[in-house]
Amino acid sequence: MPSLALIALGVMQLGPETNVVPDSFGVPAVTAATEQEAFRAMGYAVAQDRMWQMELSRRLARGKLAEVMGSAYAAADRETLKTGYTDAELDAQFAALPPDLRTMYVAYSLGVNDRLRESLPKEYAANGFRPENWTVLDSLAINVSLLQRFGRGGAGELRNLLLLKYAETKPTLKDRKFDCFDDFVFTESGGLATLTKGDDPGNRVPFPKWNRADTIRQYNALPNLGLLELAGAVRLATRESTQLVADRISAPFYTGSYAVVVAPKQSQTGSPLLLSGPQMGFQNPSIVHQIRIDTPSLKMEGMDVPGVPGVLVGTTPYAAWGLTTGVADTEDIVVVRDETKLRQETATLRVKGKADETVTRQFVGPDPVVLRKPGLILVQKSAFRGQEIASGVALTKLWRARSVSDMDAALQSATMNFNGFWATKDGHIGWRYCGLYPIRSNNLDPRLPIEASQAWTTVATAAQMPHVIDPKSGVIFNWNNRPTEWWPNSDTPAWGPIFRNSALSDALGKGPYNIQRLERAAWQIARTDETWPFFAKFAGGDPQLKAFDGWMLDGSYPASYYRTWLDQVRRELFLPVTGDFLGESNFRLVAQPSVVWMALNGKTKLDYRQGRDVAGLAASKLAGQSVAPYVPGSMPSPDGIRIPYSNRGTYIQLVELLPDGIRGRNVAPPGIAESGDHDRDQANLARTWTFRPMVGWPSNPR
Repeated sequence: MPSLALIALGVMQLGPETNVVPDSFGVPAVTAATEQEAFRAMGYAVAQDRMWQMELSRRLARGKLAEVMGSAYAAADRETLKTGYTDAELDAQFAALPPDLRTMYVAYSLGVNDRLRESLPKEYAANGFRPENWTVLDSLAINVSLLQRFGRGGAGELRNLLLLKYAETKPTLKDRKFDCFDDFVFTESGGLATLTKGDDPGNRVPFPKWNRADTIRQYNALPNLGLLELAGAVRLATRESTQLVADRISAPFYTGSYAVVVAPKQSQTGSPLLLSGPQMGFQNPSIVHQIRIDTPSLKMEGMDVPGVPGVLVGTTPYAAWGLTTGVADTEDIVVVRDETKLRQETATLRVKGKADETVTRQFVGPDPVVLRKPGLILVQKSAFRGQEIASGVALTKLWRARSVSDMDAALQSATMNFNGFWATKDGHIGWRYCGLYPIRSNNLDPRLPIEASQAWTTVATAAQMPHVIDPKSGVIFNWNNRPTEWWPNSDTPAWGPIFRNSALSDALGKGPYNIQRLERAAWQIARTDETWPFFAKFAGGDPQLKAFDGWMLDGSYPASYYRTWLDQVRRELFLPVTGDFLGESNFRLVAQPSVVWMALNGKTKLDYRQGRDVAGLAASKLAGQSVAPYVPGSMPSPDGIRIPYSNRGTYIQLVELLPDGIRGRNVAPPGIAESGDHDRDQANLARTWTFRPMVGWPSNPR
């Protein structure tokens, strides 16, 4: 039987009322008589702006990039072929979608092919190939890749096992390896939470309870694996090569994002406000795109990702919404000892200029194998495996929602882990922690791998996941921080007493708010260091630290000195006891600022200070050394002029839901197109922290 995803729903002719009109920044506005026509026009418009980027994205998502770009991309393709979905598996997800969503994907693909028949970017000829027709499977694969990168979390058990194995090799840690483990893989999340106690719905996700004896018993029962074996498995589980290539080709590669939503009672205008800044990385062209769609039955405007139909963050005539990565532990590493459960198949890796390579795909059930030895299989078990695209159903429900309860109901059906924020035209706001979250058993330490017989079989209900409508405070904000005060770290110390949302809280200050206050908050958090308020008391008499005030300004010597000093404090604290955890990059990852702060304050199980004034010792070692002025991260632009302060949204959207309609502004540097007149015209907006006006929606849209 032919694949549903490859059957076109007839040759769709665009009606006379279909128009694609770019604004002064080249952002396309699609007007159409039907949704089907609108999505076909969207596919055409996005391909017109970003066809080469889309080509590379679909090849990365399907393990076909090295075929045309060479061996530098083979490792990423190999990862994808080992762990990703086959065409048949993608088609199964497609077949499970509602008919209107399937039609949307097909129409978008037809529109991309309309553009491919018309003209091709010069990069095709430069790389010596012509594109294949765009298919629904291409869009599905890009969307799965996007959702997995931003809506998953966990599988940190291998890193943790690697840490314990490493500790066994250190004489200073061997007898207290579990104390060291607790210090660096701490479960008390700390810091500000999105949901305050007064808004807690009470029906909570049940988290497992365990003690040190459980941890030791679980560790001793695990297979004896070497450091190199574990390091390789960690790279596969984290898709390390794929992420590096995604950065290179302008596919989404960075996970972050902040959002703020304000209720009428905290708004100076009496109308809801929303700030959304999805942080997905910066490249040239931009990782994201901007679009407006206007049909009699569906109207939306905002941010899309090239290759994926629809608006991910945006507005309708009735609401505005934003999304941030949730960081929940939705995956586990499971030990399987029964080799009869293993399913194997092969795929072909094609590399330009080289012979084909056969890649072995190994799975237990739907879940990929990350390490295999005789009699032993380690599997990456996900709560969402095979259900990623179902989150698209939640998104399409958001587009059609008319009320705050509609918005909440839409997000309840999401399978991937996000924070969803929304404000509605009728004066309400809300937030929901979305996705499928595993219910794990007691007496098992979630920080370590578990036996297959101990693996979870159920997930939390939507009612158990944190959520709120119209919070008492009148404002909700998040920068990937913990959802509630009772939500712990599991296998990864994602949150701690020091976390970046404290900087967002400081920047917001107390209400009431206006849209300019939200804009200023986004500007401020790009320039401040969230760790300084925690370490300021250790500055002592160091005059260079005394000159620092927490602002990470371009050209600042105190800012540069502070970062150098904090790094030296980290080294003085831990290197004599722990070593560098097999490399400088690992050392920085494991010894994060929260652990440094806890160690300095005597809140760790091991005494890393050892009676020393570590902060003063670090300052004395830096005495007389000169530091270069601080240079903030920057964004690339075709004009070659850097755009400083990259700690902001890849796309930033500011929206006011006023009585006379919804009004907004957004920006996605450097520009809407990958070449031509509009490849850089949002770069100056980003440099000056200004925005392009969104068209918005009047009170009574047609």
